[in-house]
Amino acid sequence: MKWTKPETNGASIIKYSVYQRFVNDKKWRCEDISDTSKLDYDLKGDEGKEYEFVVTATNKYGESSKTANIQTVKVLKGRFIMLLKVKYSLRIA
Repeated sequence: MKWTKPETNGASIIKYSVYQRFVNDKKWRCEDISDTSKLDYDLKGDEGKEYEFVVTATNKYGESSKTANIQTVKVLKGRFIMLLKVKYSLRIA
């Protein structure tokens, strides 16, 4: 998964957070990335399962929205297949 650096609204990005959950699950698993020069993440998942992923950015004003950028993927033959493509547009308040 790759994303582009968002507008920072005058404050440096502190971290990115990659959230993952099974489709229709309510609980997100989160991994924080403190190296803000890194704009990608290796997805992990089990064969035949569908997942939702979202990336947020955080600066001193807070974290960008999780709800606007959800991507749905399925693992087929060891590869992630995008089921729903959403252009990432991370906005920080």
